[in-house]
Amino acid sequence: MTDGTREAMELTLIRHDNSIDVNVNGAFSHAFECDVVAMTKTDAENFARAPQAYGARLFAALMRADSLARRELARAEPRAAMELVIADPELQRVPWEYLHDGARFLALEFFLTRGLPRELQPAIKTNPANGATVFVVASDPLVYGDATPVVALDIERERANLKTAFADKPFRVRFVAPPTLDQLHHQLAAPDARAIIHFIGHGKATQDGARLLFQDNIGIARITPADEFIKPICDRAWLVFLNACESATTLETPVSNLAYELARAGVPFVVGMQFSVPEIVALRLSKFFYDFLAQGNSVAEALWHARVALARDEKLMRVPARNLTTDEEFFADLRAFALGIPVLYSASSAHPSTALRSAHPSTALRSAQDARGEIIDPHPRAEYDTPIQPPQIFRGRSAELVALGRLLENGYTTQAEVDDAFRRAGRLPEGARVIVIRGDGGIGKSTLARRAVERFDWRFPDGILGISFENLPSKDLLIAKLGKWLWGNEFDKLPEAQREGAVRDEIRQRRALILLDNYETFIQALEQKTPVARALAPFLASIAGGETVLLITTRDQVKGFANAREILIEGLDADEARALFWDFAFARYRDADDALAAQLVERVGGGPLALELLAHAFSDSAETFPDFLRGLNEHLARAENLYQAAARQQTLAGCFDYSFAFLPAPAQDLFPRLGLFAAPFLADAVKFIFETADAKTILNLLRQKSFLRASEFAEDTPLYYLHPTARWYAEVKGQRIGKTDERIMTRYGEWYEKIANAAYASFAGKTDLFDVNLARASVPDLMAAREWMEPEARVWHSFRIAYLFRTFGALQEGLNALDEAAAIADEHKLDKPKSSVLFEMANIFVTRGDLDRAMLLYQQALTTTEQLGDLKGKSATLHAMANIFVTRGDLDGAMRLYQQSLQIQEQLGDLQVKSATLANVGVVLIRRGENESALTALLESLNGLLQIGAMPMANQVANILVNLKQSIGTAEFARVWKQVAGETEMPEWLGRGKVG
Repeated sequence: MTDGTREAMELTLIRHDNSIDVNVNGAFSHAFECDVVAMTKTDAENFARAPQAYGARLFAALMRADSLARRELARAEPRAAMELVIADPELQRVPWEYLHDGARFLALEFFLTRGLPRELQPAIKTNPANGATVFVVASDPLVYGDATPVVALDIERERANLKTAFADKPFRVRFVAPPTLDQLHHQLAAPDARAIIHFIGHGKATQDGARLLFQDNIGIARITPADEFIKPICDRAWLVFLNACESATTLETPVSNLAYELARAGVPFVVGMQFSVPEIVALRLSKFFYDFLAQGNSVAEALWHARVALARDEKLMRVPARNLTTDEEFFADLRAFALGIPVLYSASSAHPSTALRSAHPSTALRSAQDARGEIIDPHPRAEYDTPIQPPQIFRGRSAELVALGRLLENGYTTQAEVDDAFRRAGRLPEGARVIVIRGDGGIGKSTLARRAVERFDWRFPDGILGISFENLPSKDLLIAKLGKWLWGNEFDKLPEAQREGAVRDEIRQRRALILLDNYETFIQALEQKTPVARALAPFLASIAGGETVLLITTRDQVKGFANAREILIEGLDADEARALFWDFAFARYRDADDALAAQLVERVGGGPLALELLAHAFSDSAETFPDFLRGLNEHLARAENLYQAAARQQTLAGCFDYSFAFLPAPAQDLFPRLGLFAAPFLADAVKFIFETADAKTILNLLRQKSFLRASEFAEDTPLYYLHPTARWYAEVKGQRIGKTDERIMTRYGEWYEKIANAAYASFAGKTDLFDVNLARASVPDLMAAREWMEPEARVWHSFRIAYLFRTFGALQEGLNALDEAAAIADEHKLDKPKSSVLFEMANIFVTRGDLDRAMLLYQQALTTTEQLGDLKGKSATLHAMANIFVTRGDLDGAMRLYQQSLQIQEQLGDLQVKSATLANVGVVLIRRGENESALTALLESLNGLLQIGAMPMANQVANILVNLKQSIGTAEFARVWKQVAGETEMPEWLGRGKVG
């Protein structure tokens, strides 16, 4: 093997009974006895802590002081290639990567690799000269075939490492989804495929051959023999990196060594692990290796850099480790041990350690996108309402996740049920389209649903939408939410009469998933026969049964869906529940307390929320665990008489009560009051409404103690919300803020009046997404706050809410708010806000396509604005009426109204509204064929919009100009442009139709 211009050193070891011959570059050097390099019990016990001593014995044998090998070593240049060629299984098992000369590890000085004897070297079929794609197989099965859980790996962190390594590098990286052997083979099937295969997962060396642990579509482990993995990839793979335990371990025969077998099959380079790999080492190794490989280093050089980085990595200085012979656990500095775990095999000593080529090798990179390469991680678009957050810590639930996977694959929770259905129908059953996760409050339904969706998201290429039903949406709001998710702003162009049918049909056709969380709210409302629930029920039933999967979480039994499949979940199993408790109470962990933790788990039924609360309480207490547990038992006994609820809910309430007692007084005072909020809220809202100066500090404390949840809304700005069970507890405590506290409720109204004002003003000016998204998340409180406003403020607030509803696509909700506002305005003779209400009503009827009704309302609004002398309102109304004339084709009528509106805008100095009107005038003039006048109006509009920084509207005008050029032709447009602008042609930046 060679590397660059440095002279290589090839060391071949040949066994003769108990004697080992060492040849250097084909010449005999010396011999040593096998026993010299055998690892003793003492070596094994100390190996992870300090491999230097054993490495020195290896060095003394391989580089004997008076040998040719030692002399060649002295001549070798730093970072030259050093290749070990070994056929004998017992010698292959020796961890030569730890060769240590008393001062240094040779693997940190040379590019240390292992090669094959020449008679075993295969023909190399794969050349990276045509570029290579990195295929990442991140296999994280849930259970073995016998349902025993598989030890989970930190797959997501390694995925992130790989993305970081290849970011801004000209390579193509594809994550295989699902991470099954069949899917990998499918993606390698292209005739010109040249691959780097990176496997993340479990491996095992056995007497019968090497094994890798792939998974199937459900999440069950598939123990894969080496030949099943090797055959389809050996003529495609240029490099295989096996980040799996024992993937380069040799037992009695070489077939136990997967890395060696891959090299023999013709894969030019293979990196495997010769021991069980601590997870932190696996993560750091792959990060370092690909960082250097992606920079253009050869495989051998990249691994050398990775070894050097591991050897000085401070993160490995104190790591939990295990004795190789006694299984004793201890903390160790693993830097030295880590550097020798990876083994690099090269299939041919004549094959150069070629550097990885880019995915664009034939020509110079043509664009910034080419320079960045491509990372393909096929996660579909996913949106979740704020309360549906990923878990802070997730434990257990392997059996439940497998059951959900099988429901998605074949419609049943057990293989026996699948087999029965197969026998009955003569074909495998299809996956379920409606899946219900049912369980008590605080048992982890939402957490399980979110984790299941993320694990199986590859099934839903058309997207995932998570909707919280805690605040039950109306049919209109739900259709609008689904429509915006399906089509974005194009949804607004659909006539209202067609929206429900279009949404229903599209959902039934798409391969998507819709998560309906806290569905019991709907069930209870339906039992009470509320109008909202009764209108919603047939629509929900209509979207079920197509290609989209509905995943429902609920406390109550779900009815109304044909062929719905239910999975009932209870508490975590004892081991996982105990581990979860210590996850949150880690600071007080003592081995002696683990048995008591098991008693606590059994007492609360393994409920995750209860365990979180109690763990935080125990961490905050000064009590011993026996005293803490005794107090809990006494409290839970009292809770059975205090709370009128099911037994498990009584237990959870008791856990809330017991944990509540450990909160500081300010948190105890504030928590029950937070039930005022129906939707997620900001710390500033709490500070303003309750006049609590240290609101953020208290909220973060409640969040840390699991009484409150939060999601990051903007940078350093979380939205807080109550878990449904925490809301229930706040209510049964009897301390929820009441309507009698007029000052607090008035400030509640004032706060949400500000929210609506800010969002409305944002739409009227330069759109501020913070204000708009906050208003969208606050809709239930925006509606509830109206009760605490004075009549005129309430009318204006309803007007702004209606505007927001129209923007969000919920037209009927907007009309409902306006109807109430109009009634209040009439009662209190509020003419000015009444004219705005009529104007917004007309806007909604325009969107609905009812132009006659809209024109009637505009005329009523116009009459009122003229009586009041409201020039701004009159201008806006004239503008809107002109738009209707344009729609009806009355261009002359439209121009008259636009001109009247412009005169008022000139008088008011309202540059933004004037610019918008000029743009509409330009469109009318284009339709009349007056291109020079049209261009004059459009350029004046554009200049005004650029002057005030209204970029979205400026882009719309730029697009009108581009369309004009296309419609009249380049030559005619150039003539008109020169006539109006005095220049030869339109600027290039404007010709792109986007100015900012």
